[in-house]
Amino acid sequence: DHPFNDEVIHSLEGLQNELTGLYSQRNFKILNHGQLKRGETGEDYCIVVFTLSDLDAVISGLGHDAAQEIIHAMGLYIDKHFGAIGGFSTRRKSNEFVTVLPFSNIVEADSIMNDFVRDFQEQGISDIRKESQKLASSDKCVDFAIRAGIAEGQPTDEMDSIIDLAKSQQKEIGRLQCAAKE
Repeated sequence: DHPFNDEVIHSLEGLQNELTGLYSQRNFKILNHGQLKRGETGEDYCIVVFTLSDLDAVISGLGHDAAQEIIHAMGLYIDKHFGAIGGFSTRRKSNEFVTVLPFSNIVEADSIMNDFVRDFQEQGISDIRKESQKLASSDKCVDFAIRAGIAEGQPTDEMDSIIDLAKSQQKEIGRLQCAAKE
């Protein structure tokens, strides 16, 4: 409970937001807790889990900076679509993003996701490819996929079990091919 500790935590959270374009895991938990507490018992929510496959191959082929740009661009793209409609997202692992859609059922979340996938395939993949090419450290060609899955939960459900369910339902929503400098 020292002001310096709060300042350090706030600075680190700001850095996390700057690196990924998303909430820190701590802010994500606080926001999620607040959103679910506001809802009435039995109020549905959905979780979308995005995974960047073969991140190690991207790092070895294009370099850490290019991989970080891909992660950052993906985070910004997710936030652009889901943040505008009340969703909130965080990077859970180096290659995994989790988005919560409060007060949404699976039908609504599927519709939202279909719009996201359509836009992602039309523009998002191209944007991410451009970002990765800016900092690529080699001419090596690297292919990787982006997968997403959705699951519905209740406020009484353990979030980790809903995340695991969403992960088990992931499908490829986009593929970047030959994302190296030409």
